[in-house]
Amino acid sequence: MIIRSRAPLRLGFGGGGTDVVPYCTEFGGVTLSAAINVYAYATWKKQNNSITKINAPDVQLKKKIENLSLYENTNLIETTLKKLKVPIGGEFCIHCEAPPGSGLGTSSAVNVALIGVIWDGTGRGIASPLNLASTKYDIANLAYEIERKELGIQGGYQDQFASSFGGFNWIEYRKDGSVHVSPLRVSNSFKNELQARILLCFTGKVRVSGKLQDELKKNLEKKQNVECLHKIKEYAYKMKEALEKEDIDEFARYIDLSWQEKRKVSDGVTNEFLDKIYDTAKKNGAIGGKVSGAGGGGFMYFIVKEPIQKLTLLKELQKVAIDYETTISKLPVRFEDRGIYTWRARE
Repeated sequence: MIIRSRAPLRLGFGGGGTDVVPYCTEFGGVTLSAAINVYAYATWKKQNNSITKINAPDVQLKKKIENLSLYENTNLIETTLKKLKVPIGGEFCIHCEAPPGSGLGTSSAVNVALIGVIWDGTGRGIASPLNLASTKYDIANLAYEIERKELGIQGGYQDQFASSFGGFNWIEYRKDGSVHVSPLRVSNSFKNELQARILLCFTGKVRVSGKLQDELKKNLEKKQNVECLHKIKEYAYKMKEALEKEDIDEFARYIDLSWQEKRKVSDGVTNEFLDKIYDTAKKNGAIGGKVSGAGGGGFMYFIVKEPIQKLTLLKELQKVAIDYETTISKLPVRFEDRGIYTWRARE
């Protein structure tokens, strides 16, 4: 039997950083994000034996484990398989359409996809189907626990919940450690207009999110960036209001203001290259934009006034990239309403 799953990646618009402990447990945090049609995939080719094969070319992982229950956890995939007590073997194939370190929540989406395929393949989906909000919460919480608590990978809550739920979401991170997801009703006209006006581009340079998140956490513990995160949270509320009014220009302006604050959160968020990219974008039609995710590299996106401006903007950004010995490529944006999803495939 072959079972497959996919989980979408996300674009973070506002509130990033306020979903990280200890900020969210002390002050409460919020994020506004949307899933996009770029996916992490997991396949489980089930076999009735105790041998587990793992094939994850994105992270150069290919191995065979004779008995998973006796194996020491060393990475995200193996830890997830062991945590969910996979009862029989087979081959697990995992890949993502965006590279690690891209800032689109790749590692969390990979884990959500893997949990989803195990959830379905072990029969949990019968009692708790994946289209239930309660199941989406369970999968996101489990992914968070594995990444942040068991493996100690620094970061926030946003990515797991954005990937599990799909769509546009306003997510609240409460002081008691609970998370509440409010799916936002966004008209098709607004989504189409926003898709038309967003330029999402890969800077050609990846970054190690965990190091940035570790610096963010240390700064939080020293109270060095609290005021910046307060402003980021305030702007997230403003973005939500603009989205509800379907005012994309205002939405983009608050993304711009949020990015100016995010740059102050830690030293690794931006650099000379990213600043040059952003300044060039603002001079060539961008109302606002930001580095996606923790910062330091990966994808950046910009919202322009008119869709046709994206053509000139991309050319100007590519000129900047040449000076920094890299290339910039665009990725078309389509918003994805569905979160974690599984299906059967023929042998």
